[in-house]
Amino acid sequence: MDSKMDEKVWVNIEEFLRNNLKINDHFGNEYDVEETLGEGAFGVVYRAIPRGSVQTQELKEEVAIKEIKVESLDNLDDAVKEVVMLKGVPPHQNVVKIYDDLSWYTLPENEDNILFDDQDDIQPDDMLNALKTGEAGTVDCRGIKFYIVMELLSRTLEKKEAMTDEIDSIWNRVLSLTDGLEHLHKNNIFHGDLEPNNVCLRDEDSLVLIDFGLSGRGSMQVLHRNASNSSLPSKIHKSYDMVDYAGIIFAISYLYNHYPEYDFDIRSLLYEWGKEDLRGKVLNELVAPLGADDAGRVTEVIVQCVNNRDLNSRHLIPSISAVSQAIHKTESYNKTCEGLKKFCELAGIEFEQRMLYRAWYEELIAAVPEDLRSSDDELIRDKLTEFADDDFPYLKVYNSITVDKIEELAKAYKMILYIVMEYLPIQLTEETAVAKNTNTLWNRIQSLTAGLHHLQRQHGTFDGNLNPNNLRSKNKDKIVLIDFGWSGVGSMRRQGILNKYHPPDVKPVKDDGSDPVYQVNHSWDVGAYGVILFDFFHIYAKYLEFRSQTSKKAQENSVFEDSFENSTEAEKRTLLIDRFSKFLGNDADRIVEMIVQCTHRDMNKRPSMSTVIYILHQTDDYVVTRRALTYFCHFAEIRFEERMLYKSWYEELIKAVPDDRPDLHQRLNESINGDFPYLAVFKYVGVKDIMSLADAYRAAHPHTLPQNLAIAKA
Repeated sequence: MDSKMDEKVWVNIEEFLRNNLKINDHFGNEYDVEETLGEGAFGVVYRAIPRGSVQTQELKEEVAIKEIKVESLDNLDDAVKEVVMLKGVPPHQNVVKIYDDLSWYTLPENEDNILFDDQDDIQPDDMLNALKTGEAGTVDCRGIKFYIVMELLSRTLEKKEAMTDEIDSIWNRVLSLTDGLEHLHKNNIFHGDLEPNNVCLRDEDSLVLIDFGLSGRGSMQVLHRNASNSSLPSKIHKSYDMVDYAGIIFAISYLYNHYPEYDFDIRSLLYEWGKEDLRGKVLNELVAPLGADDAGRVTEVIVQCVNNRDLNSRHLIPSISAVSQAIHKTESYNKTCEGLKKFCELAGIEFEQRMLYRAWYEELIAAVPEDLRSSDDELIRDKLTEFADDDFPYLKVYNSITVDKIEELAKAYKMILYIVMEYLPIQLTEETAVAKNTNTLWNRIQSLTAGLHHLQRQHGTFDGNLNPNNLRSKNKDKIVLIDFGWSGVGSMRRQGILNKYHPPDVKPVKDDGSDPVYQVNHSWDVGAYGVILFDFFHIYAKYLEFRSQTSKKAQENSVFEDSFENSTEAEKRTLLIDRFSKFLGNDADRIVEMIVQCTHRDMNKRPSMSTVIYILHQTDDYVVTRRALTYFCHFAEIRFEERMLYKSWYEELIKAVPDDRPDLHQRLNESINGDFPYLAVFKYVGVKDIMSLADAYRAAHPHTLPQNLAIAKA
């Protein structure tokens, strides 16, 4: 076997087959079954009463008995695994109590259903050898069943009667769910299926974890999927528990604001809101049931778990140990906050809950100068990297690095922030925005992009009124954001007059004769960024034309600007490629598409600033996604286009999915809010499904077959 878990399961299979194999009638003489509580693909749960036999004399109350079916020896280890997991967990008030585990074997009633060629000689070694040699199909084991006897808990969170509008109960439920999951993870066990129907109420204040059919140690390949788990990844481990945990504590708190309405699928909002809006929107929902202080801490837990759920950032999800310490405000949590507040004071910034976790800590590591050394002559960057896996990484920094080095760290971190309050007299007008060479042009664009990305991604904040009047030029090559009078978190109302840097078709939410009121969010910034990007390149093109004394081109500039503002996406591509390709060269398609997508009239289809910065810098995710889409285009017999990287094209792909593939439709929808939606599809969907997608897309969007591909096929 490959892992310790497998070895342990194998030992229990041997023990079961050698010592517990017995012919018996259902529950023997130990329990009276009263009713069936539920039935699924792999088992049945009964309500039963102990008869008071020698084995059950200590049980005074009704119990639940879960019958686990074994269809073949191939999945016998799956059946044993649940028993092993439950027996291996020390008792805890927030984990279901296990009273007993029973296992029986019943001979098939039909004489044709024989176990072996010689049924008169049933030996456990025959079963063991069949498993070891991969010949389990020769063994009929449909009579093997496991029975787990546990406490009877009838109310799960998915039932409406479990809802409460008692604030104390809501907080106690959050605490009890945290404690139960922490107990499992401390014993190196992940639950694997943390859903509302697997969380029960022992009383109004206490939640209990049940159903360990998909639990395991380390990581585990999922072989069996039922209806409720159709979207589980191929491997599950503790970080998946954390994402599910975040969804449940959010739903518990969110539903308080909407009592007595009830729908636990409200967890999907966490994925629909998007990474930039998540912090503000969750906080708005949690303040009422949890109070401002607790809401801030719980909100950050949810944000860290949900926003880092992608494959490439899953290592940034905090452990349940760190979460529990934050929820309970332990001494370690308080000391870390104390240290970070002193750091923030030195850096001239405000303390944020996100600084407790690894995602921010990696920002800090990146800011450390490579040659900065501690008092014992160690490189501080290396020392910080050693602490990265701790529950609260900064706590060890605070305890092990001298004050003067902490001050140097703070100064280094401040240097990477583009949002600084300083005197910057050079306003960005058309005259001062002229870049005299491509290096200056690119440096300005990169600094503007980095500043806006930092504002949105790291702080969850939007600018709201991004335009050249609120930008300053620093050292000619750097653009700095100033004036945050319209800024906010999530989505907020702002009053004022719009300009060309605001969405073109947006309607006010209030217009009573004074300045209209608008609902402002991150998409406003993305659109303004796209227009400013257009301005930068357009001004640079005019500068080049002026130098070459093409007065006719200069006279056409105003007409070109009007054409851009009033054009469709396809028309914008044609206009911009024609004008900018002369000095952008091979970057033209990539940059033009970025401008087109950022200024998309449908604000819901605009990319996040994370997507923009990845494309601008051509990161690994960008390169891999582009390569994956090239394969897709080969199957679909179409040409790759830069627009395929964005949400607007991805929605076309979803619409092309055949009606008879709801599983594929669900998988695509789950990835729609990622930075590169198709990347998740490429990683989690098999080649056959990719080919099916390509065929469906080609049928829905017929294109001319590229000449070189046509020749290859011929």
